[in-house]
Amino acid sequence: MRRKIALSAATLCCVAGIAFAQTAPNAQQTGSMGAAVADDRQPVPVTSATRTFVLAEMRKMLAAAQGIAEAVGKRDSRAIAASARTSGLKAFQGMPKQIMMELPDDFRGMGRQAHMSFDGIAEAADSGADAAAVSTKLGETLQFCVACHEAYRFTSRN
Repeated sequence: MRRKIALSAATLCCVAGIAFAQTAPNAQQTGSMGAAVADDRQPVPVTSATRTFVLAEMRKMLAAAQGIAEAVGKRDSRAIAASARTSGLKAFQGMPKQIMMELPDDFRGMGRQAHMSFDGIAEAADSGADAAAVSTKLGETLQFCVACHEAYRFTSRN
């Protein structure tokens, strides 16, 4: 069980690193030898307000994942479900229409899938799923986060 908790913590650290890389001010990263490499993620031009809103949603999802991992370690199914629901589909449906229209369809689709996956974690916890099943669902959910951060980067809309 400690190994699963450590794996969950390592996964969260990786997601946090990806989230911080997402906010890099330029489109270049440093490779293993210190040479600059191009950032080939799809640019998503957004207003400052949209960027702020979406990044806050991402931090909320990361906090939900942390809460789930912590609750799994305590075998607290109520806390697992409560943490998961903070980033469920209901949260996605609360996104202002103006922001939704500014984001590409595939970006929104990935976000919707991630939010639905958090609801799946809540449902699993409510139905009495064991820690291993919840951890597996959390890993599947985090795959959406990783895929999105690998595919997209925000740029300023002029």
